[in-house]
Amino acid sequence: MSDIRLAKLIAERGYCSRRKAEDFILKGRVQVEGQIHTDLGEKVSLDCEILIDSKPLEKEMKGRIWAFHNPANLICSHEDPENRQTIYAYLKNKYASLSHLISVGRLDYMSEGLLLLTNKGSYAHLLEKPSESMIRAYDIKVAKEFTPSMISALSNGITIDDIHYKAIKVHPLEQVGSKNWYRLKLTEGKNREIRKILEYFHIPLALLKRVAYGPIKLGSLEKGALKELSSLEIKTLLKTGEN
Repeated sequence: MSDIRLAKLIAERGYCSRRKAEDFILKGRVQVEGQIHTDLGEKVSLDCEILIDSKPLEKEMKGRIWAFHNPANLICSHEDPENRQTIYAYLKNKYASLSHLISVGRLDYMSEGLLLLTNKGSYAHLLEKPSESMIRAYDIKVAKEFTPSMISALSNGITIDDIHYKAIKVHPLEQVGSKNWYRLKLTEGKNREIRKILEYFHIPLALLKRVAYGPIKLGSLEKGALKELSSLEIKTLLKTGEN
């Protein structure tokens, strides 16, 4: 049986993210077969006995995924140096029975909309990878229209400050007063990608909401609400991520 890095195995078993597992290891909170392990590079057996804070970690955990309507003004992290509220603190207060959730990608502090959460690190890793099949859809409200040349440039991919962004499809939705609504469709999720592109084109942004992640849609899910995906939805989502 092949060996695996300890932090990765902890994430695979659905306890927490790999980064959080590395933090536990460095702080001496993880035991393997009765011995404390603090070396991040050390590999262990896939079927080894692991304890975190002296509590045994299940070897097999059913993979689960939730759709969360993430409100704006939440940090998608376990900790924040500015002491702003994190999504994990928010979820712990509202859904106390759930723990050790891992986000599939992130939404920045000012954005809202669909955020997928899982208890299994391998699911998060698979679903975060750029994929032509895994379309991320965002609705934006802006104070300026996209010109045909902007739409054409984005459809072919664009490089800004030495960072290349893959093709983005821009679909006009409606105009309400002085504001224009568009739906943007991406196949990757680079850090603050949409905001950086809008800044490049000098388009002021009023609202950014993710409305779909692959086959999973935000739909009518209320802000702050959490919905567990069915087995069929999870199967379809994972299959999309594998393509």
